[in-house]
Amino acid sequence: MIVTNKKSLSLGVVLTITFFIVLAVFCSPVFNGQTGLQYADDLFNSISKGSAYFVPTIRAGAEEWRGTAFEVTVEVKDADKAEKAALLYREAGAEVTVSDGKLTISGDLGSVALAAVADAEEMYHNRGETLVARYGFDEREVLYLWWLTIDGAEAYLMRAEQYEAANFLGELKTRTIEAAYNYYGVEPLEIREFAGVVVFLLVFYVIYTMWWGFSVYYLFEGLGITMAKAKKAEV
Repeated sequence: MIVTNKKSLSLGVVLTITFFIVLAVFCSPVFNGQTGLQYADDLFNSISKGSAYFVPTIRAGAEEWRGTAFEVTVEVKDADKAEKAALLYREAGAEVTVSDGKLTISGDLGSVALAAVADAEEMYHNRGETLVARYGFDEREVLYLWWLTIDGAEAYLMRAEQYEAANFLGELKTRTIEAAYNYYGVEPLEIREFAGVVVFLLVFYVIYTMWWGFSVYYLFEGLGITMAKAKKAEV
């Protein structure tokens, strides 16, 4: 191995060693029992949950659909899940018949939507025990069955060319039910409360990425390994 630039090699070695020291610290449980990666992941999950609270908007939309009758048929092949899904809609005041893996649901669209929103809000605030007490089975399954049947109802109404109702159900599904299910167990945080930490982590990420790049660059330069544009062949 031929060293052509001792200053660059020394700088590259120092940068490489310190890079791995920082990496070792960041991967150690020094952040309240969490590694740096776990802390950052939890923080950004909590902040993103804090910005995904659309329950008031969807609830207001559901109120506008009060008094609107609807009837849909959705597919739920699993017999146990079909009966559990029927329970959700009956509790919301709808009439449901279960036959051959299909649910035929009729009732007030606004009332059903408000029931789904209420369950989603309980899950958003990590109060899953409320749903267990209300329906008698796992809270995640409650949200899943709301999602499954509303997804089917949305598709049914689309085929029936009832586009406004279908679009509303689509928003209910994605902006409340999906968000509540995906973020269940995560504590919501406002970004303004952690603005300094967020800025630090983002700046650190950029600097740390460049840190490794310069480490490799100076190591190679010190060893005389460089990239040069190939000379154009002459005829």
